[in-house]
Amino acid sequence: MNNSCRLLLLIMIFPGLLLASESHSAHHSSWKDLIAPAINAAVFFGFLIHILRKKLALHFEEKSKLIEDYVDKAESKFKESSSKLKIATEKLDNVNNEVKIIEQNSKVDLANFEKGHSLEIKNKIEKLKQDSLSRLEAEKQAKLRNLHVEMVDFVIEKAKSTIANDENQNSKISRRLLEGMR
Repeated sequence: MNNSCRLLLLIMIFPGLLLASESHSAHHSSWKDLIAPAINAAVFFGFLIHILRKKLALHFEEKSKLIEDYVDKAESKFKESSSKLKIATEKLDNVNNEVKIIEQNSKVDLANFEKGHSLEIKNKIEKLKQDSLSRLEAEKQAKLRNLHVEMVDFVIEKAKSTIANDENQNSKISRRLLEGMR
């Protein structure tokens, strides 16, 4: 058995032996009867304290060092987490500022886009108007030429039919043509 088990066994058995050493008689106990067991208990506990004092001191010192280490670790963790919290808070503040800046920039960009887009649409509309006016003018000129050609063709046809039907007109024109060729 190791020392701590022996010590535990001694602690549990010895007080019973102290109390069993005294015999209980039929007469009533007085305070004088308690002196011997008190001395026995004092000697026992004095001896026990003397034996256990160094071990208990070492035990409590070890526990004290462990507690100190835990407290130091807790302080360092607290400082570390405080610095991380501070950094995270600063980042969050920066994010909020960045969001505000982005919102402002987006409003400016939107206004610029709307201006540019409306100007672009206005220019396209103007170009389409010019294109349609040019196209209409070209179609008008083409129709006028066609109408002019048709009109000339109609006049020539009318003149041919008049000349072909009227002998008098036919002879006048033939004579003029012959004179013009000479």
